[in-house]
Amino acid sequence: MKKLIIILILILFYITGCKERNNIIVFNDEPFSKDNFYQVKSNFRAGTRVYYLFATSKKLKTPYIRVQVSNVTDKVHTLFYKPIWASDYKLMKDEVYYYTNYFVMQGKGKYLIQIFRLDDLHHPLSFAFFTVD
Repeated sequence: MKKLIIILILILFYITGCKERNNIIVFNDEPFSKDNFYQVKSNFRAGTRVYYLFATSKKLKTPYIRVQVSNVTDKVHTLFYKPIWASDYKLMKDEVYYYTNYFVMQGKGKYLIQIFRLDDLHHPLSFAFFTVD
């Protein structure tokens, strides 16, 4: 039985792939600028704006991305977080290496944000966790 579990873990590790990701999502409580770019935060108050910046080292070849926020709880298995909000955005010509926007979270808890290409909603380009108190 232990061998079967080890084999399944190795197969999952191989299938999901530990690809080197050149994408990042960072958070702040103010709009991003060159002055506050390095002031990264991950804990926010309920009802305040959560600004996020998605940046990539490779040019995005898709004109649209989906931003999805999910609730992270102990009641849901970690592979299947419960999505609570998602929105699609069109990238402008000057945004092929980044995208920035904000949202407001009213509920307290731990959350996961994921950025997807619209033509591949199963593999996120990047993801990050943040908390709301």
